[in-house]
Amino acid sequence: MATNRSRVKVTLQIPRQALAVLDDVAKEQLGIGRNSFFTIAAVMLLVKMIAMAPAKKRAALLKELEEEAQSAFEKARKDA
Repeated sequence: MATNRSRVKVTLQIPRQALAVLDDVAKEQLGIGRNSFFTIAAVMLLVKMIAMAPAKKRAALLKELEEEAQSAFEKARKDA
């Protein structure tokens, strides 16, 4: 099972104009940076999708996602 120390970098390719809009939303509406915004969004999506994971792994996955979310929120608070 992965931990916060063993992360995998994922590249997201989106249109430049969409990124500009998301940057504005993150900074103007939420007061956080781009990385914090995408980390929080990714964790939220993964939590919603956790039901598709094997039942035996759900608790461990939720624990890891909770730790990642906590870290993302702490970083977002620093960015704000």
